[in-house]
Amino acid sequence: MDKKQNGLGIAGFTVSLISLLVIPLFLGILGVILSSLGLSNESPKKGLATAGLIISIFSIVFGIIKGVSMGLWY
Repeated sequence: MDKKQNGLGIAGFTVSLISLLVIPLFLGILGVILSSLGLSNESPKKGLATAGLIISIFSIVFGIIKGVSMGLWY
């Protein structure tokens, strides 16, 4: 049984969850970067990295829609 963890995938997932609540655009970008690095690792465990990537992309889209609807960008 392989006990090797995917640290970047876990970090990307954690940051992406936080990005849903706080600063979605910027933390979403950071979550995409960390999750992408977690997917490129040689670790066989890529589930959290994949989930982090999906949540981060959703968070970025949500941040853009929120910014446009609140009139932060003209």
